Amino acid sequence: SPTDSGHSVIAGLLQVGSNLVAITCNLMPGGACAVSTGSVGESAGSLAIHWQADAAATQELHGHKPTAITGAGSSGFIFGYDLATYARVVLSSNDGLSWTRTALAADALGGGLPNLLAAGQSAVVGVGWTDNTPAGIGRDLWRSPDGATWTLASAPLVPPAPQVPGGSCPPPPTTVQQLVDIGFVKAAACYGNQSLTLQGYSSRCGGCGGIPDALLTPDWMAAAYSYGAWYISPQNTRTTAQGTRLAVNLLPAAHLTPPGEGVPVTVTGHFNDPASQDCRIVPNLSSELPPTSDAIGLCQRSFVVTSISVTGG
Repeated sequence: SPTDSGHSVIAGLLQVGSNLVAITCNLMPGGACAVSTGSVGESAGSLAIHWQADAAATQELHGHKPTAITGAGSSGFIFGYDLATYARVVLSSNDGLSWTRTALAADALGGGLPNLLAAGQSAVVGVGWTDNTPAGIGRDLWRSPDGATWTLASAPLVPPAPQVPGGSCPPPPTTVQQLVDIGFVKAAACYGNQSLTLQGYSSRCGGCGGIPDALLTPDWMAAAYSYGAWYISPQNTRTTAQGTRLAVNLLPAAHLTPPGEGVPVTVTGHFNDPASQDCRIVPNLSSELPPTSDAIGLCQRSFVVTSISVTGG
């Protein structure tokens, strides 16, 4: 087996020409990846794959994490990103023995790296990103003749970028229910980073669990992507278990301690926090790397609480 320890998994297998290639990665955060080449031979009267570490290819992959591995015929590709800078690269080979690392242009694939790319005899294709709007980012089909240079293929079946709901901006909300009715997308577009004060209830996640495919940094903005540090609701979710729960972020400088579930509260906060510009989505192994603009947009559309006041019970 090409894996070297119980902490490593095979991130990808492919055949390039007559050679087999395996990419193994340590599951620990920031864990290193390695490349091995394999050949089919006879062992004890049966066929077996004999693996040998490829030091040169492993060095090319050093400090990078792969998101997609693909190949066809005499072409093999390992797409990944720099663990320190998130710069995206592709390692390409025509024989599985010699690999060349090439930096991807800033606009290639819309600025991210999909976790599923498919190589054919004449091109590599994948669903990347395009058309960033205040409501989110769109997806579209991209095509490359060599894995390094990419152009939009404009597939008509890929959904367009989301849009902010139409209509004029309503008055700023004063209750959590009004914010629910407006929606985070429209609220972030309408009110900028204006301070909003809302009446509602302290809540909890309500049965959240599992491990997300990726993490968002800075971690105090996690509500923009997965589970929040706190939840607010228009209802008392201690007595109305199916009530709406909104994940929110707690501004670290405010040193806030949320009250227990069901406590009536007045919260003040805003959208479009300046820290949104530092947001990045850090994928787990084999998860896609979204564009930086996607992470920034998610954080801009998340609600940052700057004060909490208990108003009763």
